[in-house]
Amino acid sequence: MSKRLFLLLSISVFSFGQICSSIDIGIHFDSIGKVVSNGKTKAEWTYLTPTYNSQANEQSLKFYVMSSYPQWKDFEKVEFHHQDENKTDDLKWLHMNVAKDEEEIRKFNLSAAYEVTQECLNRGSGGTKLHLNVTFYMADCPPISINWMKICGEQGQTRDGLSIGFSTKSSEIAENGKLKPAFDQKTKDDAYLVPFEEETTIIYLHMQEDTGKVYYNSPFIITDEKVIYPVLNGSAERPGWLDQNPKELEISYNCLVDNGKVVEIFLVIELPYFQNIQAHFYKQCGSKKLSSSFSLFWAFIYLLTGGSIAAYLIAYVYSQHRNGEKGWDLVPFGQHIKGLFRTTVHLKPKSGQPQDMDLPDLNDDSLEINVQSQYGTV
Repeated sequence: MSKRLFLLLSISVFSFGQICSSIDIGIHFDSIGKVVSNGKTKAEWTYLTPTYNSQANEQSLKFYVMSSYPQWKDFEKVEFHHQDENKTDDLKWLHMNVAKDEEEIRKFNLSAAYEVTQECLNRGSGGTKLHLNVTFYMADCPPISINWMKICGEQGQTRDGLSIGFSTKSSEIAENGKLKPAFDQKTKDDAYLVPFEEETTIIYLHMQEDTGKVYYNSPFIITDEKVIYPVLNGSAERPGWLDQNPKELEISYNCLVDNGKVVEIFLVIELPYFQNIQAHFYKQCGSKKLSSSFSLFWAFIYLLTGGSIAAYLIAYVYSQHRNGEKGWDLVPFGQHIKGLFRTTVHLKPKSGQPQDMDLPDLNDDSLEINVQSQYGTV
């Protein structure tokens, strides 16, 4: 009995394994197996590397399913998700749904078929690219997840009516969503430079009259944080809708050096459905001119001090000379300085010349001579 049960379980496991590896899926009947082959999703349809781009006018996408295992008929559950699903209705670009397609199953004698509705919503202008996903589930098999990208609208469009400037109604930085030359990275020679004495800059974002509104994400800055550490504040610092009422964005530069270094700055304002704003400019931290003046100041101090000392010495020497002083007495602390240079001289005979000296009389009995030897005194 136990052997039969074990055999049945083995056959069952083997059967499920066959089912899992028997699934092929394609987006056309003649391309079944190019999306999923032998139960495994192709690399170009996986979550990390989806390469299929469904265009704006492609309002539905069909998945044709075939299994070489005759007992398998359909998946137990299907789930779908898209990148916009958690956004509010006024921000969504897509309506998505999945339904079984019985007509296609009968027509092509398929194991299963599903139609994915992916209708782009009318947003007037702009565009976006969204990540879509459908996952098929069946018992005792790994889920099969299929991923692709959906394009809605026209990507890369600039947002007409969007203005950015240094006052509530101006557009020195951007006009109609397009950067002015001084803030366009392509024209670096004419780039805007924030002077060293300007520690904070305030700019204003607004839409022109009768141009609607636009959604933006939180602005951020790209720069060399070893030189400068900018901080953003103001009503435009938080994500939201931009309309005819100007929003303020304050940039506090917080320079970390003061040697006159000029640092490159990118202010990025992301517009999810339009071309992003990436304002390019420079900030000078400290003043090279100020540093040069500082050096000249100290050079003047040193020169003035040296000249004063020289004038004092000349006046002192002249006064001492008039009082009849001579030599070291002419200079301040002359005798003390003379003492520092005083040395003792030892005279030595010239080489080859004997010294004249009186030698003791060796016949004098009173003379006692000690001779040292290694064994004692003789």
